[in-house]
Amino acid sequence: MDGVKTIETRHYPLPPKYIKRDILIVETPGKSKKFESRVVGIVQFRECFEYDSKKQFDSDLDKHNVHPDSEFYWSPTKPKKWGWVISKSVKFKTPFRAPKKRGIRWTAEISMPPSYS
Repeated sequence: MDGVKTIETRHYPLPPKYIKRDILIVETPGKSKKFESRVVGIVQFRECFEYDSKKQFDSDLDKHNVHPDSEFYWSPTKPKKWGWVISKSVKFKTPFRAPKKRGIRWTAEISMPPSYS
């Protein structure tokens, strides 16, 4: 959300219906449990592509910021790695509680607090 990362990476493709749609960004506490899951912003993806090789993935390091010591780095046990090209991201000044239902959901499906509409 601060513009450092221009590609999000996953081991699965972004469903085509979410390309060029606003998607809420949910921050989760992970193992720390220091806060409840919260919506921290909106992201929009311009396109999705499959990385053909570890070499191609490494050549985009400055775009996805996933370093070799990361658990999200290229894995030989998971043969596919996808890049989701970010076209827009907006960070909310004040996060709000995330909906209980999880997964990719675009903004129009969520009840946004009045100050965010």
